[in-house]
Amino acid sequence: MPEFIYRQMNTPYATGANWYMQGPFNPELPKELGYLPPLVPQQIYLLGLADADDYGKRQHAKCSPT
Repeated sequence: MPEFIYRQMNTPYATGANWYMQGPFNPELPKELGYLPPLVPQQIYLLGLADADDYGKRQHAKCSPT
């Protein structure tokens, strides 16, 4: 992973240090209330990077000779 991603993942913002992280986390609430899921940015980034990695591996497997 690039250095800037590592640095971002270790900031108070990315770890949710400045966020109110107590429930309830109700996905049915109006969008005007803002972001409400129980994940902090660090967790979202890691999930996204894992998905991108899996996608790349699947695409590479399609191109590889068997």
